[in-house]
Amino acid sequence: MRIIAPASSANLGPGYDVLSVALDGIYDVVDVNVEEGSGISIDVRGRYAEGVPEDPERNSAGIAAAELIRAAGVNVHVHISLRKEIPPSSGLGSSGAGAAGVVYALNRILGLGMDNRSLVEFAGRGERAAAGTAHYDNVTASLLGWFNVVRPEVPPSVVNLRPPRGARISFALAVPIGPRRRGKTKLARELVPHEAPMDLAVWNTASVAMIVSGILMGDVGLLGAGMVDRIVEPARSKMIPGYAKAREAALSAGALGVTISGAGPSMIAVAQNDAVSRKVADAMASAMEEEGTRAIRLISRPGPGCREDKLQGF
Repeated sequence: MRIIAPASSANLGPGYDVLSVALDGIYDVVDVNVEEGSGISIDVRGRYAEGVPEDPERNSAGIAAAELIRAAGVNVHVHISLRKEIPPSSGLGSSGAGAAGVVYALNRILGLGMDNRSLVEFAGRGERAAAGTAHYDNVTASLLGWFNVVRPEVPPSVVNLRPPRGARISFALAVPIGPRRRGKTKLARELVPHEAPMDLAVWNTASVAMIVSGILMGDVGLLGAGMVDRIVEPARSKMIPGYAKAREAALSAGALGVTISGAGPSMIAVAQNDAVSRKVADAMASAMEEEGTRAIRLISRPGPGCREDKLQGF
């Protein structure tokens, strides 16, 4: 079974480990085959295959598959073929997409009938490969699509949010190009403060509420206004090349909100339409390049989650 597994952006500023969005048009292709036998095998190809481990105990998709088939009590051999088109270690949920695609496929192939909460739980366990611990924001977006709210419990509580029909929400992204830093996500999580003053917690809580309200109302201005994090982003911004300049450039180019995408180093901004997003993506990437870091310019919109692709052949 071939699955399209979309990229995602987590946090959206103040919603650390809580908010996420699936990014339309940016995705990995995950082929899953089940045969008689036991064990898991993986092969990796695609534009961003280099450095992605094929060892199933070090690959998020392999870990997620192992957790799911163990819990289901089935004895099969699972072969996973990943076509990596999402840049790893970029803050776009690359590892989460693979894990999401695999659990989505196995649930259907094996007829397990697992609900969304269970699928998110098993995919989230695969994130140990990238972050050293299970977490659920990126995999929820890749699985369910659109916007999501996650409460981290076992299994996690998830709320899928879809903007009203006709809502115009466009995202601009600047994705730094360069050597991948192994353990980047784990390092970024270690930078997160363990405690926060009450005034900052109140600010972030209100900002998350603004984002959710903006999504449900289709109000991109309100969504963007909420994308200001006063707890996690100040600590992580030091890891982002040209962060301050890129943020200022995005707002000057018409962005309604801008933040670090996931654990970074990519940055994501929201705009009223794709035309503005193109200008914003170029402004952010140019600011990074002025600091000596090349960057890819991308635009996207909120989109659907994992789905079967019945067209065969790469």
